[in-house]
Amino acid sequence: MARRKELVNVAYGLAHSFNSRNNDVGGYWGIGRLYRLAVKQAVKSVQIELVTKRMYPSNPEFEPMIQKYQTLLFSMLSKLHIPQDWVKFVWIRVEFESEFKAEYHFYRSALAKPTTIKCEIVDDYGRQHVAFAYSNSRPHDPKKELRRYQQHSESNV
Repeated sequence: MARRKELVNVAYGLAHSFNSRNNDVGGYWGIGRLYRLAVKQAVKSVQIELVTKRMYPSNPEFEPMIQKYQTLLFSMLSKLHIPQDWVKFVWIRVEFESEFKAEYHFYRSALAKPTTIKCEIVDDYGRQHVAFAYSNSRPHDPKKELRRYQQHSESNV
């Protein structure tokens, strides 16, 4: 029998997967690409809601990544036998240049800045199930990074 308290485990899995180097956009680390978007939009965070696939600030370049994480969300719910209608919202918020926390961030790691990923799942009772992941990141720069795989088009760089 599924229990809503298991949603915190789903939030944890999503946050840590989103933070991983396997989260790529166009062959580059997704967090770095999101950081570059934040810099261009003059904001310090990017928010993605997985149920409705909304993103703030919005950018169509990230639609495949959002679809991938929505699919992962529904797969995780299915494996835990959690009905999809128990989940009303799933927000992933990536905060760049966040407060340094020695227990989570590496001091001057690759000269990047602290980044905090928060995944918040709101269930049908309005309860919040929250998990965090931490890293150090910098805005994407194709001149300094290696691409995971070659694209047919260079338009995503």
